[in-house]
Amino acid sequence: MPEELPSVEITLKTLAAALKSLETPGRDKCEVLRLRCIIAGAKVYKELLADYMDYHGLEVELIEWVEGEVCGACEKIPGDSAQIGDLGSVKSSVSGLSR
Repeated sequence: MPEELPSVEITLKTLAAALKSLETPGRDKCEVLRLRCIIAGAKVYKELLADYMDYHGLEVELIEWVEGEVCGACEKIPGDSAQIGDLGSVKSSVSGLSR
C-alpha cells in the first residue's frame, strides 16, 4: 500500500488520458478493455476517496472534541484525577480508531 493516496487531480488526469486514448482509432480489444478498466477504477477511486475524506474529517472533529473535553475537565475539576483519567482513556480509544 502506498504511503500517500493519489490525489483527485492525479486520478482525473489518469482518467482523462485513458479517455483520450480511447479516441485513437485502431485499438485492439485488449487495449480497449484495459483502458475501460482504468476508467472504471478511476471513477470508483474518486468516489471512495470522497468517502474517506468525509470520514477523516469527522474523525478529526471527534478527536478535537474529545481533546477539548479533556482540557475542559482539567479546568473545571483540577483535583479530580479520576475524571481526567477517564476522559484521557476515551481520547486514546478514539485515537486508536484512526490507526
